[in-house]
Amino acid sequence: MRKKVGISFMMALLVVISSCAVTTVSAEEPICPPLTVTKTVWDGEGWVEEIDAYYGDTVEFEIDVTYHNQFCLTDILIRDTLPAGLEYIETISVEPEYEYDFDESGDTLVWDFGDEQICEQGSITIRFTALVIGGNYGENINIANVTGTEPCGPNDLSAEDDAIVNIRPSVDVEKTVWDPDAQEWVEYLDGVIKDVDVKFQIIITYHGSGYITCLEVIDEFEGCCDCLEYLEGSDKFTYPNNDDFDDPNITIDGNEITWLWSSGLGIKFLLEDGQSVTIHFKANVTHYCYPEREYCNTVVNNVDVYAWNCENCEPLEGSDQAEVNCRPHDPVFEKTVLYKGEWVNETYTYVDEEVQFKLELTYYGDYNLTDIVITDYLPEDILTYVNTSTSIIAPLTIPIEWGVEV
Repeated sequence: MRKKVGISFMMALLVVISSCAVTTVSAEEPICPPLTVTKTVWDGEGWVEEIDAYYGDTVEFEIDVTYHNQFCLTDILIRDTLPAGLEYIETISVEPEYEYDFDESGDTLVWDFGDEQICEQGSITIRFTALVIGGNYGENINIANVTGTEPCGPNDLSAEDDAIVNIRPSVDVEKTVWDPDAQEWVEYLDGVIKDVDVKFQIIITYHGSGYITCLEVIDEFEGCCDCLEYLEGSDKFTYPNNDDFDDPNITIDGNEITWLWSSGLGIKFLLEDGQSVTIHFKANVTHYCYPEREYCNTVVNNVDVYAWNCENCEPLEGSDQAEVNCRPHDPVFEKTVLYKGEWVNETYTYVDEEVQFKLELTYYGDYNLTDIVITDYLPEDILTYVNTSTSIIAPLTIPIEWGVEV
């Protein structure tokens, strides 16, 4: 009877050694569990267990499931629970390319592989992305759980692992310039008009717990084309509300402007998570810049932002820039038609009535525009020329007016 017990023990030991590839067996805690899952996150260089991230970042996770027994595993469910600071974007890849059903329910993601199975030392790897949405600043634990069944066992197996995303507080800075032609805020303005103001916008948004009580914004025009001059008194500030904010202290030093909100200066400023402060200001175009004369014609408008709570004085930093090409604005050519005393783009008329058109060319620049040729084509068999007159209404503007008969 003792021989039988010894033989059974040796056979069990051989099975464990062959399936798990280990040299020691503990009855209390197996060194090689039959099912493992490894949850990691990409840090830009490799897969790690923990990273720091900021509001608006996209983070990529990997779930690697491996089955170690000599049988096969089926009914595989991989569940991933996202913490409050993350929001699912998409599944990037699943290897091998098994068939699966995917379900997103609240903060829980489920990949159901149904009848698919993995056998000894087989694995499934899932990669997916999530957006950092903030709100839950600090440690965000992302848990992956896998379950499956051994049909030959039968045993229900499970495993779990996690990766950590530490969401740090931050300030987002967006710097833009107004494009009057496109009627929108842009990052690059191509061409200006001398003596006409250029409008700039800075939007500063705080993401973090608590609140910001001090904010310093430093804006500077840089570049060899010194064509923009800050227009003093053009600053306008937009706050989340008017109760918790005072206007800042403003300092001008050449091409550098500083706006400073500080409780130490008695300036009220309480910016909470998700709130924004917007600065609008203007700069005047003092002259044009030409590459052949100045070697450059672009002004880079940089803005650096420092935000902190004066109790701990640990500043958060952000920056952005907009660019202005100080070459002259392209010539503007416009054709209009007279309707009830106003020049418009479209009109209606009757047979034998006279219609009056206007062509207007506006030129911007320091040189003279010569050899101007303007050609107008009338639709055949509909309109015929009646008379043509040319006159100069304003310097560098050439309008041509004439009448036609229907």
